[in-house]
Amino acid sequence: MSCVAAKTSAEVGETSQERAFREQVQKRQQVDQARQSIQQVMRNGQHSKPNNYSEQLVSMLAAAGLKYDQAKRNKEKNRPDYVIALSELANAYFANKEFERAASYMEEAYTEYHKLPGDQENARCTQAIWQHLGMLPASDFQTCFEQLFQKIEAETPSTIESGIISGLASLPNQQKEMTIDGHFDAKSFYKSAIDIRSKARGSNDSSLYWLLEQYGEECQNQHDLSEAERAFVWKTKLHSSAKDLEQTNAAKVRLARFYAEHSMFDKSAPMLPELLTFIKPGVPYQVVSELVWLSNDYAKSSHLPESDEIVSAILKVGGDSNVSAVNSVVDALVTSYTDSLSFDKARNMLEKRVKASETCQNDYAAGLVRLHLSNIDLALGNVAESNELYEGVKKLYALRGQDVERMEAERTKLIRALKKE
Repeated sequence: MSCVAAKTSAEVGETSQERAFREQVQKRQQVDQARQSIQQVMRNGQHSKPNNYSEQLVSMLAAAGLKYDQAKRNKEKNRPDYVIALSELANAYFANKEFERAASYMEEAYTEYHKLPGDQENARCTQAIWQHLGMLPASDFQTCFEQLFQKIEAETPSTIESGIISGLASLPNQQKEMTIDGHFDAKSFYKSAIDIRSKARGSNDSSLYWLLEQYGEECQNQHDLSEAERAFVWKTKLHSSAKDLEQTNAAKVRLARFYAEHSMFDKSAPMLPELLTFIKPGVPYQVVSELVWLSNDYAKSSHLPESDEIVSAILKVGGDSNVSAVNSVVDALVTSYTDSLSFDKARNMLEKRVKASETCQNDYAAGLVRLHLSNIDLALGNVAESNELYEGVKKLYALRGQDVERMEAERTKLIRALKKE
């Protein structure tokens, strides 16, 4: 009998609890084997790399376990290393989806960290706890997070801001996995982070930008629109140097987007004239991206003139990234115009899109938009203009090796359909 057959036979009639226990035992055996392999490497240098991701996780857990054992033996001599080893072991269990064990080791790591004398609370310890804090049980996480973040904001230099933000970004994802004893409240998490940071750095500090965006998004998810509006308005009032003007402008467009998304057009309309002034040569892509979202929101809400105005301004500036960014909204506007028999408006938009193509080095939709404009011209009776565009696209497709015969067949079909009118 093969090993596979024997295994299948042993598993017949297993309950889910029995299967879980068997898999846990197998994992423990694998970890023990990996520990032995790592110890062998330490003794004589022999080493074989893990073959797949599953083996990598087992090896990670084994290595963290060995480091923990060594740090525990030397705990009294080097408590910071013990704290770091605890947090790394918690992380290894978390990666292996053993969340209860991860929570248990992380609880001990946090407790031991707070026992450290002030001179031993070095940056390595704080960083290790901060990176893995989301592995605490949900019932403990919020209080511990607030304690640690207050300490970090009071003591940590702003030069390592990226490390703080990366932690703030990863902690919610960790907590969403740690569902062993409760529910993670993302809204409360971001609110407390904003409160702590604004108290430490001032309510208009530019470093609040990312946190306010996350908080506003979460408020929307929980249908608290008044609080979401407060967050997005707050973003527009943060201190901004000339270098950070991009963020301020993007924040204003984001606020207008919020209003448009929730049909508050009486609030978004007065903002549009200022937002249009942001669209000029060299406009940062972050601002363009927000404006494209806004124009799309307007189009979906049948506020076509506002959407058209934004898209037209971006097309006038031109450039590969800008033109590519508005392609989907151009398509939506042209479809809306043609469906409502507003062919002149559809033609006007496509003409702007074709002209913008001349500012691009690599416009993947150049042929399609010209062909679309050619078809509209044909429908409007502008035969000479239509034929000129069509012949140009035909040559382009032929040079690219694309299906010219299909294009010709569709053209013939359109001409016949228009003659029947």
